[in-house]
Amino acid sequence: SSSLSVRAATLTCLCFLLQYFFTDTNQTSSLSSFGSPVKLSRRWISVILLFILYALWVNLHISFFMGLVLLCADCWISYFSQKQHYTGQRHYALLLLPILMVCVTLFNPFTYKIYQYVFHLSVQSKVLLSSINEMHPPDISLLKFQLFYLLLLVFIITLLGQIMLKQTFLPTKDILFLTFFAINTIVSQRFVILFALFFALLMPSVIAKLFQQLIPSNTLMKQLHNISSQNILVGAYKVTLFCTSLLLFTPLVGINEYGVCAQSIKAVDEYTNIINDKKSIKLFNDPLSGSCLLYVHPKVKVYADTRFDLYTSSFIHDWKGTLQGGNSNIHEWTKEEDFDYIFLNKEWPLFSKLLNNDYSYTPIYQDAHNIIFKKKFT
Repeated sequence: SSSLSVRAATLTCLCFLLQYFFTDTNQTSSLSSFGSPVKLSRRWISVILLFILYALWVNLHISFFMGLVLLCADCWISYFSQKQHYTGQRHYALLLLPILMVCVTLFNPFTYKIYQYVFHLSVQSKVLLSSINEMHPPDISLLKFQLFYLLLLVFIITLLGQIMLKQTFLPTKDILFLTFFAINTIVSQRFVILFALFFALLMPSVIAKLFQQLIPSNTLMKQLHNISSQNILVGAYKVTLFCTSLLLFTPLVGINEYGVCAQSIKAVDEYTNIINDKKSIKLFNDPLSGSCLLYVHPKVKVYADTRFDLYTSSFIHDWKGTLQGGNSNIHEWTKEEDFDYIFLNKEWPLFSKLLNNDYSYTPIYQDAHNIIFKKKFT
């Protein structure tokens, strides 16, 4: 997937994994022991690790807020499910942990304003979901999303099996994580990686246990399951961590170096060679072309890029309308705006309109995916 290029959003996969491990209620140094009578070093080790994680995460990507939502839900579930084990002030230890993490997230260049930005994104969510391709709902016609729905079906069947057999194969915490990422993936396809990652981590041992219950106790298969079931979870952890390492670090050795910009690199280089560091160039471009130009040559001035949260809803609406060929009189639009160059991906309808109907611009470069127009007499 082109979304697995080197970028902050990819590294958040590791952040979610680390949060899961640091708050693993099966470990003595986990949330379940926070506030319980165990050695101080073990009681606080997960808290210290979470402090470090959120101090880095808030300065890495806005998805830290999703991590906080999961942490709050996890703490509340742990608190109410194990309330009888806590006495006195320990009742409130788990409930205070998310507040402590919120305080940690204030250590960023924008301090409390980072939460104003989160609020701004929530207000702009409709625009963002419609404007960014990877934020669209999953397309079931694509194989990778067919696999997602297959995994989702397995998850649902496992939950039903757990209810029918009245046994806890999947802890509440794991159900929380998988459900959270499943819902987010249904809304926005970019989260399919996280759902698949946690499915690979959590489900193999659960499926093995469920299958074990359905096999007659006197069969050879049952005996084999009894021998191997203890190793399945360990194996799942190892495989998941290995796959995560590949997911995070293979781009660093040159594979998919430019990600979604790979198809635009030649056009980007050609454009920068043409303008030759001229300062007064007025460019019109589509979102992805703008981001690719800035990614490869940060000093190039672009019309706008894929950081839709930086622009108003009306600006994005007009911009997309133009790119989709919404202006009936393309000649009047180009004359009024007076752009020196127009850099477009050929997927936008404006490309064909300029090529066929406007005589004030001429194509000076094109390949299978991109085209660059120059205003005549510039």
